[in-house]
Amino acid sequence: MLAAQSSTTRPARTLWARAAVAAVISLIAAMLGFASPTYAASGPATFVSDQADYPPGGTVVLTGDNWAAGESVHITVNDDAGQTWSLSSGTGTAPADPVANDTGSFSYTFSLPAWFVANYTATATGATTGTLTTTFTDSAIQKFDQCANNFGDGYPATNADPGCQWINGNLNEGNANNPNATYNEGDSTIQRIALDGLAAGQSYTLIFTYDTTKSSKHAYDYLTTYNASETWVTGPDLCQSITGGCSLSGASTFPIPDDPNQTFDSGTRNYTMSGGTLTAASGVFPSAYAGDTVASMSVTFTATNEQ
Repeated sequence: MLAAQSSTTRPARTLWARAAVAAVISLIAAMLGFASPTYAASGPATFVSDQADYPPGGTVVLTGDNWAAGESVHITVNDDAGQTWSLSSGTGTAPADPVANDTGSFSYTFSLPAWFVANYTATATGATTGTLTTTFTDSAIQKFDQCANNFGDGYPATNADPGCQWINGNLNEGNANNPNATYNEGDSTIQRIALDGLAAGQSYTLIFTYDTTKSSKHAYDYLTTYNASETWVTGPDLCQSITGGCSLSGASTFPIPDDPNQTFDSGTRNYTMSGGTLTAASGVFPSAYAGDTVASMSVTFTATNEQ
């Protein structure tokens, strides 16, 4: 009887021992199964934007690859023109610093201001990877040009391009028998800017500068209405070659701010816009006209279509 008890006890210990060994083997196998190889970058770290150009107020997505896993990355974005807008991740309303995932990738999303800055530089800095930069623009500018008027009253009807010939280069060039333009002291050059990619109903601000003096000599005296001296120019002339078209019918106007340095810029002087409603205008002028000086102008409008 004792032998019978002994024979039934031994198999119980053996089964337990076998179960314990199996459990250990299973645990080791499970641990090996969940182990992952150490991350190694597949190449140099990168930092790019999802587009080269955005509309004002557009959404920018910056991405990085091959950074250190778990690395916190500080993002700064600044405009290269007038330093009118900047972003620093985690500051103010800017999203927090992104953190690279276990394969060294991160993304950072933010919105641009609704005014035109033109050129931006974005910088990403990590304690391990260092600093990388990328650039992009928010240029909605389709055209920015000025009117070459031949002998002063536009190219003749016999010319293949009568009236204004829109150019980006210098005016008053060429010989006396065939100048590209003739603007005399007191005349006003016609300049236009065409914008696209704007959202209807959205408010935008255009900021631009112009030279007021160079070596204390006057460059542009002041801004005035487009046809102040060139009274012959027509609406179709102004809208020539604008993608999407434009029309002076129902055009919006807004007074141009007065330059306190000038005593002869009186009278009605207006900005004129097609495809939008002008709502505000301001100017920052030099305190005095000496040396090289520049005036900065801001024009705010609400887009009514994409031009």
